[in-house]
Amino acid sequence: MEFKQLQSFVAVVDYGSFTKASEKLFISQPTISTHIRMLEDEFQSCLLVRTTKSIELTPRGQEFYECAVSILSLKNHLIESWINESRNVIHDSVHLSAARASSCLQKAVSGNLFQYLSKRQPGHSGQDSGRQL
Repeated sequence: MEFKQLQSFVAVVDYGSFTKASEKLFISQPTISTHIRMLEDEFQSCLLVRTTKSIELTPRGQEFYECAVSILSLKNHLIESWINESRNVIHDSVHLSAARASSCLQKAVSGNLFQYLSKRQPGHSGQDSGRQL
């Protein structure tokens, strides 16, 4: 059983059509059919009753559908959690880098400002221009 097979099965049930499921998942209709057939073979159960006009879940198909939705939801939740965790690590790293850069910049500016001001003080090494700050 693979996630793609579960996604195909859930899409067929949700859209009520192999064709609509294939369009929504951007995969061919024969691939959707293969996914469903592989699931039915693996679980040795008929999951869907197919007619020319509709698709109906068997009792096992209904149970499988609920499990498939839960599995896919858990997978998506885990992926979102990991993505958010990665964003937080990057976000924290950027803030730490920005804080370090700000601290370095502050030291550089205050050091240069101190040198500038000390040169501007009256009587300091003859560089008084007579202007006041």
